[in-house]
Amino acid sequence: MKLTWLKFFVPVAILVCGTMTLVRVSAWAMLVFLGNGEMFASHTNPIEGWKTVADVGCKDGEMSAEISPITNYPEISDDVQKFVNMLPVDQVPDYCGGGTRRWCYWIENMTFYEDGTGQHAVGFQIPHDGTWWGYVLIYDKNNKRVKALRYIQGHYAC
Repeated sequence: MKLTWLKFFVPVAILVCGTMTLVRVSAWAMLVFLGNGEMFASHTNPIEGWKTVADVGCKDGEMSAEISPITNYPEISDDVQKFVNMLPVDQVPDYCGGGTRRWCYWIENMTFYEDGTGQHAVGFQIPHDGTWWGYVLIYDKNNKRVKALRYIQGHYAC
């Protein structure tokens, strides 16, 4: 969802009202009422409570990423590798170095999880254009991906 108008609304509200509470409420109200149904249903981590098994290495490149093998789970490692290298591509503005980069360039905190029933997951986050995007890939007992989820973890100032 393109929210470039929000960048102009928030500073004006801060100048006029001077309170963060009003800005926060106003911004969320604008998103809810003007979002045209494009808001995500959940802003919570879908694997909250799962046990962290290991950090997963991710060597980022401008157009591709190389995932370190997850010990004893080659199918999951291969699937994660394919997934991150299919993420969207963006044109980076000149003030940020310019050029074209795939979202995998910004991957942070890639982690391998288990839930105690035989399911596993790989989670990571990508900061992009003021939003922290959380990604979770969930696998069944046979190491086949059953879900790929993207959710909003939070926001930051650009």
